[in-house]
Amino acid sequence: MSCHWQLGVVGQSVSKALVEKARLCWLSAQEALPSPAAEPQTDASLASLGQIGVTRLPLGMLCRYRGHSTAAARRWLIAVWQLLRQEYRARPICIPRVWTL
Repeated sequence: MSCHWQLGVVGQSVSKALVEKARLCWLSAQEALPSPAAEPQTDASLASLGQIGVTRLPLGMLCRYRGHSTAAARRWLIAVWQLLRQEYRARPICIPRVWTL
């Protein structure tokens, strides 16, 4: 059974560059996951972790994940949240304790 996770940002315009950074967070967040035989991550191995989509809205952005790995989804969405926190609030990254494993 696959899981579906979403993160939405509404109320402010989002640049194309920020959307691209959110997409790139998928690659960087998954590099931290251990690969089975200590092999580098490939497009095929990333696809096995799930699929992501980032859509720019007129006043916001929608990030979507579909796949079987809640760890991959969580890692990516936290990375996007950190990106947004720095971009819009200019605040340091501080993950709430309830989010830690």
